[in-house]
Amino acid sequence: MQRLSPSSIQTGPTLTRIRRAVFVLGADLSTGGSLELSFDDGQTFHLGVAGNGESLEILPGPWPEQFPEPVSPENREFLQTSGKWEILDLGASTWSYRQFVGRQLSAVRPIDGRGLRLDFDGMTIHVEVIADDLHTRFQ
Repeated sequence: MQRLSPSSIQTGPTLTRIRRAVFVLGADLSTGGSLELSFDDGQTFHLGVAGNGESLEILPGPWPEQFPEPVSPENREFLQTSGKWEILDLGASTWSYRQFVGRQLSAVRPIDGRGLRLDFDGMTIHVEVIADDLHTRFQ
């Protein structure tokens, strides 16, 4: 899949959905996974950690499901013991993410190849790769 550059992200559209990949093993959830953003103009991309573990990767389209249903019996056994990454719609369930839904993307600024600052009507999402994890914070 072809990577996107920060300059290829279109400003102006309104955020309609924000999802986050979490690692699920039994009842345990861990963060640090990709962040997916969808907009009212049809633009969707996801932000994650590049293969080198140090750089931000921006890929077009929705985050890819790793083990889509139906899961084979062999894969189900593997997932029960090893876990898997899943995507959750945090904009629908978590206030800190939901506050961005319905806001217009006004600016995109790269941060040293390791991160991105996304401005939404005076509020900001910072994403940055630190030690092979994608850290997200809001301002």
